[in-house]
Amino acid sequence: MKFPVYLVIILALTLVPPLHADQGSSSGGGSMQQPMKRLTPEEKAVVSYNAGLKHRDKAENYEQRAITETNEKKFAKLKKKNSKEFNRAIDDFEKAIKYYPRFYQAHSSLGYALRKVSRYEESLAAYNESLDINPFYDQAIEYRGEAYLGLNRLEEAKEAYMELFQNDRVLADKLIAAMIAWVAARRDDAGGLDAAVVDQFAEWVEQRNTLASYIQPMDDATRDRWAESR
Repeated sequence: MKFPVYLVIILALTLVPPLHADQGSSSGGGSMQQPMKRLTPEEKAVVSYNAGLKHRDKAENYEQRAITETNEKKFAKLKKKNSKEFNRAIDDFEKAIKYYPRFYQAHSSLGYALRKVSRYEESLAAYNESLDINPFYDQAIEYRGEAYLGLNRLEEAKEAYMELFQNDRVLADKLIAAMIAWVAARRDDAGGLDAAVVDQFAEWVEQRNTLASYIQPMDDATRDRWAESR
């Protein structure tokens, strides 16, 4: 699920005026340039946030291309570009937060970018900050659940899923898919975990996924939204 980028862009267009404009004279006396208007901290935050989203999208594009790349050198180059763009996104999201500390979407996006470069503890701190500001921001709950998986904090990942299952089934489905991928990866490489721990978590994931398949939304709008996300 993507961030609500269109909302941010609309906000940017609403808040950020042109930096200069020509004002013509009806008598043909030429034009004069208006003085540059200073941006408010909130406007600067929006500009930085949108810049971060662009770097995030570039990074994800490189990531998708790397998945199907069979040439080792090209693969390494794509991964390097992927990492560079995520780090640029991190810089921009941090700027946005500096300008407007209560920008909870920026905190969540920062956590996402940090997680993508395996800075999991910092990622968790960013998600926690986002949810401290807006406890109902389900996007951050899902992202934090994936960060918990990266740190093998399985009980907390389960709690994140159960919360999303009640509030946003599209994001719950996204998190359960990440859990399935985590199980597959740990079957190949346990990463120091006891095999029994992996097996127990795999069983829980399978049970929850099966149960979810029997529970369908009652309204057409939610059904359509689920269908689009699969």
